[in-house]
Amino acid sequence: MKSYKKLVILATLLCTITGCVHYTELNELEVVENLSIDFVEDTYCVVASTLEKKEEITRNITKGCGKTLEIAMQNIKVKENKKLYIAHLNLLLITENVYREHLKEVLEFFLNNTDSRNDFDIALTKNANILEQENIEDLAKMIKTTFEDTATTKPIILEEFLKELLEEESTHLPVLEIEQESIRVSGIVIIKGKELIPLSEEETSLYNIVNNSCLQATIDKNRVLSNQTRISMKNEQLKIEIESMLSKENQEYEKMINEKITKMFEKYKNENIDIFHLKQKIKQKNPTFLTKYANYLEKIQWQIDVKVKNTTKTNRRLPE
Repeated sequence: MKSYKKLVILATLLCTITGCVHYTELNELEVVENLSIDFVEDTYCVVASTLEKKEEITRNITKGCGKTLEIAMQNIKVKENKKLYIAHLNLLLITENVYREHLKEVLEFFLNNTDSRNDFDIALTKNANILEQENIEDLAKMIKTTFEDTATTKPIILEEFLKELLEEESTHLPVLEIEQESIRVSGIVIIKGKELIPLSEEETSLYNIVNNSCLQATIDKNRVLSNQTRISMKNEQLKIEIESMLSKENQEYEKMINEKITKMFEKYKNENIDIFHLKQKIKQKNPTFLTKYANYLEKIQWQIDVKVKNTTKTNRRLPE
């Protein structure tokens, strides 16, 4: 965790640095849009999806390998008189073995690179060759659209990823995979240390509902048009108030959501996983509870109140 703290401090410093920026004509660049990083047999393998300006913008796929990430990036082949440019990177994809064994090196590469920003999206993939698929799209936009339309994933940028690792010691990553030769977004993984906990698409939607980050969702064919969640704590009881607007009336929705969230909590509690990040919420509401009960997941008493609102006049966020 100390290494992550140093990286976050470095990221903050880099954000505050201003200075001269070398101007380069767009037609002299191969702009990296998506970048995937894998580590196999002591070698970094990177694949870049780049944009090139000819008479129109075209996408190219290029690769590079090396014993260090710096060498692998240098070995990416670009056309003569072209420069690889990562300042407009939209999405960084890493494999599971990169996360578990080489995350620090990857983060240091971007945080130390003066051409790089820290507001690009980051995601996990099991398919190291995912960027070699045909008809590569704007994958960062695909993740955001999936989140906004279905809540079956949740995007995160590098800066937020680092901050959550430091402050909460856990975070998440959206997952991209190949299905029938197409790229699809497939839930999220919860990250705790080197542990990766995959959530199904429905679990991801419930995760977003509880964490008040659900825009729209579909749960058991119930179309949720908007959702607001408020978490409070009185004495030693945690109260979760959920207010959803549905496209069609369903009297069973309230009971169903209550049961699904409770079941999900119990499932991961048995594995000693705080799946809804309740520790941070309890710390804000009742910090003495955590000092009193080391096994706080077992001691939590909670109440879930789910209500359905069927008018757009109620489409407002509940106060924090």
